This record gives sequence, C-alpha cells and structure tokens, in this order.
Amino acid sequence: MNRMFALGVLAVLSASVYAADGSMAGMDHSAHMGMMQGESAQASQNAVAAKGVVKSVDMKSGKVTISHEPIPELKWPAMTMRFTFRDPKMVEGVKAGDKVTFTFVQEGTLSVLQTLSH
Repeated sequence: MNRMFALGVLAVLSASVYAADGSMAGMDHSAHMGMMQGESAQASQNAVAAKGVVKSVDMKSGKVTISHEPIPELKWPAMTMRFTFRDPKMVEGVKAGDKVTFTFVQEGTLSVLQTLSH
C-alpha cells in the first residue's frame, strides 16, 4: 500500500510541474536547472564567461575557489564557489587575491574551467 501511495504522489507532483501548454511554468529555478543539465551534452558545453577574485587554489583536488561577479547569462548572483581545473598549467602562478577572467562549462554538477587569465 505504501508503494502505491508513493507512486501516486510522484505522479501528482510530476504532473504539477507542467502547465497545460507543456511548459515548465510551475517549476522552480533549481529544479529546472537540474532537468536542463541532463538535456544534452552540447547544451552543457556552452562556455560561460565570468570575472572574479581567487580565494584559493587546491592543486591536490584540482579545484580553484573564486568569488565571482553576478553571471546574468545563468541568472546567478555574485557568490564564491569552487571550479574544477583539469590542466594544472591553467592555474600556474595563480594565487589568492588575483583578479581573474575565466570561462567554464557545466558538466553535471561540476563547473569546469575552460580558460583562466589573471
């Protein structure tokens, strides 16, 4: 009985996300972004440009923490977040306090740097 109830709730919640025209009018931004991440690899590979200040570089984990300005293209406010880098040469000479411009792509839940200049 619990399984049937759970399936019914899931069906109702799923149906409430879509408006009569098939759009996702009832969906909040975070849920919409989660769905968009799975839509297509090509869409997630569009590099986004941003500016910010480096807070730290973690060579061991391959992450750089950047306090970035708002990113209107993604409707993101200014915030501090970690970006993954795959090539250690990308962050050579980069240190906390450096002002940087960078591009990144979303790969699932990872924000992966494509370019970084300081």
